[in-house]
This record gives sequence, structure tokens and C-alpha cells, in this order.
Amino acid sequence: MAVAAGSALHLQLTDQNDFVMNFKVETLLTVAASALLVGTLITGCQDTGYPDPQPVTTPPNTSSKVLFVNATADANSLMPYLENTAVGNALGLGQATNYVNVPYLGSLQFRVKGAGGTLGTNDLSIKSTILTGSNYTAFVTDSTTRPFVTNAANLTTDVGGVRLLVVNDPLSQTLTAGSGGVRFFHFVPDAGLPASSTATTPLALSIKLTGPGSATSTTTILNRAYRNVATTAFSPVAAGAYKVDVYTGSTATGTAITSSTLTVEAAKLYTLYANGSTRRKTAVVNRIQHN
Repeated sequence: MAVAAGSALHLQLTDQNDFVMNFKVETLLTVAASALLVGTLITGCQDTGYPDPQPVTTPPNTSSKVLFVNATADANSLMPYLENTAVGNALGLGQATNYVNVPYLGSLQFRVKGAGGTLGTNDLSIKSTILTGSNYTAFVTDSTTRPFVTNAANLTTDVGGVRLLVVNDPLSQTLTAGSGGVRFFHFVPDAGLPASSTATTPLALSIKLTGPGSATSTTTILNRAYRNVATTAFSPVAAGAYKVDVYTGSTATGTAITSSTLTVEAAKLYTLYANGSTRRKTAVVNRIQHN
């Protein structure tokens, strides 16, 4: 009986130890699984790692360009800007910058400040749409003394002074073999107006190119209205040396108000523009070579 009792007791203790051990193992597994689940949840709630943003240090390659021209009658020192970046140096009368790359496409701010106080407080700013793969010339026109304009309610609708005019330059235009391209714009604010006249609308201008050399062939660009840039294409002109005469009116006849010369090279593109004042006898014809 003692042996049997001892055996029974031994069996009972063995079963209890198995129970305790199994309980401990199951408990440890449960704790480990819970820790793994909590760790998974915590990891899942963390933000996804992204690289730090880096600033753009190079200008965009938009392939679009702009140049500025001082085509005013009397603003002798102008500083041009694209957005807040100066373009070149201050421009005297008839001077132009080189083409510069635009900072971005879309609506771009063109600004002109009067270097040395030329414009007083009337710094100039406009928005113009820039398209990809395009080229533009920004003309500063008019006079520093252009009067301000008010409406019927005596509210100022135009602060007067100089203005900006942005023109498309079709530099990919196809030209006749052996020819260059020429176009003409009118920026003389008092063209054909006598000093005693109260009229404010200038007459049209026309130009005649005589040449080349000693030849008698001529090319005319007629009846250009003031600041009218509806036609921006270049007219084909045979390569050679020309005399350029500017006339008041719709025909290239009478007495020229100013003259100059132009040597046209094959495949080159030129803009001729008249600026200055006929009343003060300062009208001139200037040129821009685009390529």
C-alpha cells in the first residue's frame, strides 16, 4: 500500500509540474505574441520615410527668351527686370539687352525702373504670357511726360508716362535664299504733330529701304500706326547695304523725318523701329539684330 501510495503521489506531482510548465510556456507565448502585435501596430502608425526636399539650384530649361529695348522718346536711363531679377545694365535711348532665358513659363512680370530717378515714382510693371519655345522683345515706349488719363468720375485710369509692349519674335521664320528679314515698328509719340497742335494721336509712319549698293531697287513697309504690332513677321529683303528713310504718313514719299543705313545679311533678322520726337527734332530709326 505504501508503495502504491507513493506511486500515486509521484504521478500527481508529475501532472502538476506539467500543468505549471505548460501554463508558463503558454503565458510566455501569449506575451510574445502581444508584444509583436503592439510592435506591428506602432510601426504601422509611423510616417513613411521620404528623402529631405532639396532646393532647385539650376534655372529651368524653358527654351524661351526675352530682350528689352528702350524705345522711348526721352527716358534716358531704364533698368529692366524679369520678375525681381535685373536684366543686363541700365539702357540709354535706343539701347537693347541681349536675349535672356525666362525664369519660368506662363504669366511673367516685366518691370522697368527709372535708373537715377528717370521715372520718378512711376516704375512700370505688366504681366505677359510666355509660351515654351518662343522669343519676345519687350519695348519700353512713349514719353516720361505722357499725361495721365481720368474718366468721367475723375478717377485716374492711366498714370501716364512710359509703357511696355511685349512682341513675339518669330525667329524660326523661313526666309528666301540670299535674303534677310526686316520688320518695322512706330514708337514716335508725336509723329507729324506740330508743336502748336493740341492733337495727341500721332500720324502713321512708313519706311523705304533703297539699295542694295548703287542699285535702285527699293523695299517699303508702309502705314505703320503708333505702337501697332499686329504684324510681327519679318519681310524678306535681299542681302546688301541699304539706305533707310522714315516718312510721316501712309506712303514713303515727301521729306524723310530721319534716315540711317542697314546692311542686311542673308538669313539674319532685323527689327527697325523709330523713336524720339518729331516736335523736338530728335526722331531716329534704330535697329535690333535678332540672330
